[in-house]
Amino acid sequence: MELTDKCKVDFEKWYNSNLLTIQGRNIYCIEIHYIPKNMLYGVYVDFFDENDIQISVRKSVVHGYYFVVTDDNENHLPQKTRNESRTEAIKKANEIYNGINQ
Repeated sequence: MELTDKCKVDFEKWYNSNLLTIQGRNIYCIEIHYIPKNMLYGVYVDFFDENDIQISVRKSVVHGYYFVVTDDNENHLPQKTRNESRTEAIKKANEIYNGINQ
């Protein structure tokens, strides 16, 4: 679930600019490499959502899991597991983001 090119640069700026304030002190977010993949997926979803790219993973009775990435159109790709579907969704959102922001 790696971001690339402009998407990676913009995500890192966005992530590093998000400070937590606890009792009046600014606490930087945990370093991205230490976040478990299932939690990182949620952070990516927030980043893409702020950039008008919506991601969702849905369960299908027939095909296991599939994802939808919307930016004026929808993309579906059946996967066996939720984790596989999350990974494919982030890859597609990364591709869309880089295509829009070249």
